[in-house]
Amino acid sequence: MHRDRSKNSIVGDPVNERHQQESAEPLESNGQHGPSSPAGDSSPYGPAACKVLHTIQETLRQAIPAAIDLFYVRLSRLELPKQLLGTLSDDEHAHLRAAQKANLQLIANPELTEEAHRASAMKIGRVHAIVGLDRQYLARSRGVLLGSLADCIDVSAYGECLSILSRRLNRDLAWQLEAYESLQEARQQAVLAITELAWSAGSYSDLIAQVVRILASLDEVTACAIGRPDHQGVLRFEAVSDARMQGYLEAMEESDCSISIHADDPTGQGPAGNAWRSGKPERVVNFQTDRRVAAWSEMARNAGFRSSVAIPIRAPGHLPLAVLSLYSALPGGYSGTSQRVFVDLLQTLLGFALAHIQATEGEANTIPFGVRQRWVTLLRSDALQMHYQPIVDLASGEVKKVEVLARLYDGEQLLAPGDFLSVLSTEDFFALYVRALKRALEQRNVWLEAGFDLGMSINLPSMALHDSRYVEATQEAMTALGCPAGRLILEVLETERVPQSLECHDEFGKFKAIGVLLAEDDLGSGHSSLARLHEFPFDLVKIDRSIVGEIKRDASDPLRFVYQLTRLGHSLRMSVVAEGIEDPALLPALRVLGVDAAQGYAIARPLPANEFFAWLRERTGEPPHGNETNRFVQLAQFMLWEEKLSLVIDDAYSRERLRDGLFATPLQRRLVQVALEYGMRSPQYRALRDQMQTGAPA
Repeated sequence: MHRDRSKNSIVGDPVNERHQQESAEPLESNGQHGPSSPAGDSSPYGPAACKVLHTIQETLRQAIPAAIDLFYVRLSRLELPKQLLGTLSDDEHAHLRAAQKANLQLIANPELTEEAHRASAMKIGRVHAIVGLDRQYLARSRGVLLGSLADCIDVSAYGECLSILSRRLNRDLAWQLEAYESLQEARQQAVLAITELAWSAGSYSDLIAQVVRILASLDEVTACAIGRPDHQGVLRFEAVSDARMQGYLEAMEESDCSISIHADDPTGQGPAGNAWRSGKPERVVNFQTDRRVAAWSEMARNAGFRSSVAIPIRAPGHLPLAVLSLYSALPGGYSGTSQRVFVDLLQTLLGFALAHIQATEGEANTIPFGVRQRWVTLLRSDALQMHYQPIVDLASGEVKKVEVLARLYDGEQLLAPGDFLSVLSTEDFFALYVRALKRALEQRNVWLEAGFDLGMSINLPSMALHDSRYVEATQEAMTALGCPAGRLILEVLETERVPQSLECHDEFGKFKAIGVLLAEDDLGSGHSSLARLHEFPFDLVKIDRSIVGEIKRDASDPLRFVYQLTRLGHSLRMSVVAEGIEDPALLPALRVLGVDAAQGYAIARPLPANEFFAWLRERTGEPPHGNETNRFVQLAQFMLWEEKLSLVIDDAYSRERLRDGLFATPLQRRLVQVALEYGMRSPQYRALRDQMQTGAPA
């Protein structure tokens, strides 16, 4: 006769179980206590326990199947176990029952040693933790199991045997809880590592690559991936943990089941699509029974994935920036209490980290993992080529420097840095810098033998200021290839993160000490220009192409900006280069404004080495458009005249000379009169000046 003993669990509070491993409560049968164990507190293993347990083996062989059936009937009355069991397929139910039967038979095995039992319990505890069975339910389930077994056995005849089994189950629980603690400790270590990474990652590529590496090291994470939607709303995973994950993604693409973020798309109804739209983690507790993921269930089974969670990476109150997907080889979907806390922490940490990086880098194009992997491989091959763009001295017309620009050949496709830099990790950036530097200095020597002594200008990643390898590699290359001081220029983008600190100043100093010139690139495109120019020892500045690169109509404000930046650079004893010049007519105007050098399509596009050399030999060396007068030149000359006017208009003696009309053309005289009467900042003066912009006085 079976009695329901699930509420009278042998196993007590899980917190106290570690301190009660040797205790064994007396079992009740028909209202009477069974005989107490003569073994007392002796070990439930070893010769004595073995002898006792041998007496019940035949009875257990017959009772265990019925006890397992009763165990699952009672377990299904508990809320969380019922939910977990309800997600299993018939085959999974059968497998689970067989595993539970084998485990109970192991625990009842007379020959079982403590070491073997501990190893088995730790393994099972790991499974229970991964499927999301919380500790309190695990503790109750041990009591339910022993109660079910006791109800299938004559307790009065086998009380001593059940006492030994009770103590073994107590130890089984304690060891399983130890496995829980082990997984929890691993999660905490992962959170610490990701927290550190969140503020140290140099790029989006670095961040996502390291995150999937950290998470994939966890026992409960079978595979993981991070991705963003492309312009069509298809989620493209850009970092994956292993070949299994890559194979799963490839299978989705081949089956036309790539994940969408759009609600009106059938492939947008899965966890990742829902997570993107809701901003909350979305779980698949079991791929085989969740109808929402029917399109992916077969592919998931082939990959060994049985559950997952999709985590939208977003800062609180903001839209998602990416999706992190974790996959498990067991059902459960990372739904346990501690797992939910872990998932929420990941979402918050990565949300802030990604927002921080995107604010610095800007929003980069989504590049699938396979493409990223191919480009990184090509980077270390002959597919990486250097192109060269001349920097012309505006006073002499000579080419004294060239900027070295990397190009990557992917089949017939030629990729510029803006296409592939966003996929590079810290190590990839260093490999690119070393290869580019070596090839540039080798090419410089080739041109030097032909009679052209050119300075080589190369981009320096801001991460180089925190990585001593860059200085060492630069010095080694300059020494090995005979590059003299002052012939290598390293450019630092203004938009990159370069903290203003004594440490960074010292790092710049190390480059200066080996004879390198430093350039502030893209001056005027960021927000830290003035502070950086004052803080760091730059030798030259390059005015960003966005200021004058594509002047079409009103050129007065851009040219005025160029003039003021040029004055600022010269006041700090720096040379000034205007880059991105598209219109040749701008070149003489820049010369009038005092700009030292220029580069851009108006002079030449970036060219492969042989084409650049052919272009270089055809140069005449004369100042470009030195005597030309056009509207840009007239504007530049007018700005210089107006600058002189502002310097003398407040001086009493000079004001009289201005009234007398000295050194003023008729058109200029009108402006002088208005300036004297109303002031140069008056609406009257500005209105008159604006009217004259299309035909500014010489």
